[in-house]
Amino acid sequence: MFTCEKCKKEFLEDWRKDKRSLKKNPIPRFCSQSCANKRERTEEVKAKISLSLKRKDKRFCSKCNKEISYNNVSGVCKLCKDPAKSKSKIIEDFRKRRKKFLVEYKGGKCEICGYSKSVTALEFHHKDSNQKDFGISSGDIKNLKRSLEEVDKCILVCANCHRELHEEIRGIGPS
Repeated sequence: MFTCEKCKKEFLEDWRKDKRSLKKNPIPRFCSQSCANKRERTEEVKAKISLSLKRKDKRFCSKCNKEISYNNVSGVCKLCKDPAKSKSKIIEDFRKRRKKFLVEYKGGKCEICGYSKSVTALEFHHKDSNQKDFGISSGDIKNLKRSLEEVDKCILVCANCHRELHEEIRGIGPS
């Protein structure tokens, strides 16, 4: 049987579930969370708590000198972050450069109609879908050797010719 330091009631079981607090103080001092929160703290304890809650150092943006979060590791505020250097932008630029390289590798124009105005309108069509390891747009683009091996299994076609090829394969083309 334990006695609460705040309300002086007697209680049987410990309400704490946190293992660390049980190890620090194995004998419960309060009957509930409510009583524990209402306890009187000494000035020394209050000073320790307020010190631990204070931020260590104020941080400022290296570009505009605006105060930023202590957890901000980049050292730059959201307004000053260069959108051109964001991870998604870097990946997008890499994929565009890789596609341009692969299109040039395959001749730079549609093998059916000769279209070559826009790289974004050119696509890779696998000659034999059974030998397809991955789609060029969604596969292992980091590995150039694997990309070239996969592109060698394809023909380069424009978007219109690619749709017509798939219509023929499915048997739904014009009759």
